[in-house]
Amino acid sequence: MKRTALYKKLSTFVLSACLGLLCVVLMAGCGQNGTATAQNTAPPAPPAPPTPPTPTVEVIPTIAPERLAAAKELIIAQGCVGCHAIDSIPEAIGIIGPNLTHIFTRAADTITTDAYKATGKATTARDYLQESILTPSAYVAAECPTGPCVDFVMTRDFKTRLKPEELETILDLLSTLK
Repeated sequence: MKRTALYKKLSTFVLSACLGLLCVVLMAGCGQNGTATAQNTAPPAPPAPPTPPTPTVEVIPTIAPERLAAAKELIIAQGCVGCHAIDSIPEAIGIIGPNLTHIFTRAADTITTDAYKATGKATTARDYLQESILTPSAYVAAECPTGPCVDFVMTRDFKTRLKPEELETILDLLSTLK
């Protein structure tokens, strides 16, 4: 009897081993084109990110700290902060005019549009900013924080209120807001 029990256990073990081996062989054969599935289960490599287009924006100048401070004082003193928001100037929280946080980049984009070319004359972002300050009706931005921008909201007397060097100081600051 002991021998029969031993044969039974041995035959059960051999049968189990053969079935296990058969399962492994069958699973390995389930791959596509005869390749093992383990090779096909690895996630595919992510595609390379697209190369961003090279920006055509002109070189953005840096501004000395003392000139930056003077420009901020001018923007506050001239009341720009009442209508325009600028993230880097805490006092500039206006919601009437366009947000100026990235105005230099937007200016560079704007001067290339047909809508701007129909009325504006600037050919550089800096010239556009100057035109926007001195001749606000030359081109009215499409979007303001509360909806479409409206002409004749911005004061028209900056030609007489700002000295040429003050205008240049403000333009220097705005030219850094990319």
